[in-house]
Amino acid sequence: MAAYRTAARLFPGLHAPLAGMGMEYARMNNAALAEQLLAAAHAACPRDPLPAHELGCLAFRARGLPAAERWLKLALKRMPGRLSPGARRGAPAPAPRPPCAPRCAPRPPERRASCPAAL
Repeated sequence: MAAYRTAARLFPGLHAPLAGMGMEYARMNNAALAEQLLAAAHAACPRDPLPAHELGCLAFRARGLPAAERWLKLALKRMPGRLSPGARRGAPAPAPRPPCAPRCAPRPPERRASCPAAL
């Protein structure tokens, strides 16, 4: 956990440390804090499927099945190289792209300071 906090402090605006902390809090059964950090990670980089998947798992554990379905479908939609309903088996998958494109780059300093998830 200390490594994630250090990474969040050294690289403000990066979503990966927030997602990592959220997953660790989920493992410790602290669902409220896990959801808050994963939602911040999703807001920082909406194209990354990891926070959406973890939010879906949290909702499923809390018996929020409609929310879980919504988050997990979003995570599947965001997966690079996923199979679409009309895709052929054995067809080459599209080249994977990084989950965070330039529009998910770190935020300018004035927006970072107002982020409630900044530690």
